[in-house]
Amino acid sequence: MASKTKRQDILEAAVAILGQDGFKGLSIQKLASEANVATGTVYLYFKDKNHIITEARLWLTKQVADIIQNNVDPNQSLEQRYKTMCSNVWSIGESHLRLLQTHVLYESLPATLNNEIRSLEKKFFDPLLSVFNEGRESGELKDLPDPILYTLSLESCVSLTRKHFQGIESIDNTIYQQAIHASWEAITTK
Repeated sequence: MASKTKRQDILEAAVAILGQDGFKGLSIQKLASEANVATGTVYLYFKDKNHIITEARLWLTKQVADIIQNNVDPNQSLEQRYKTMCSNVWSIGESHLRLLQTHVLYESLPATLNNEIRSLEKKFFDPLLSVFNEGRESGELKDLPDPILYTLSLESCVSLTRKHFQGIESIDNTIYQQAIHASWEAITTK
């Protein structure tokens, strides 16, 4: 692993282990080995396994949010911003599948996060949330809460991307573009 900081190396290793082996597969010893640091070094940055899991979740969510919202221009139409985000989801599957797999793993956990962590995660997705807010205010999008709009729209792109790159379903670009269009239609009022 290229060393940016030891803390980041540990977080990247945690995401890799979680994506491959799940939560039960994560141990401090395995993490230290994967990050090429001593076990004691892990404890310099994190007090325990739960702290690592929480911090890895935040780091992972930030990485995913940054990729999904890359090149999204607030001057574009709502539909164009949405389509850019959906295309960016596909790029995660092409080059960062482990991030996507681990992100899906975290989303499947029972909701036990405190409000501070939820608030931080939500802030990472401000450009997406602004599409939803602007769309509701203009009447272009259905007046539904953010989690419902996300589930009807971008979450389908995440699911299709994961299934394609894990070899579960073969999805070509034409089908993916049709799915983007259909998911956009699912949340619009037109």
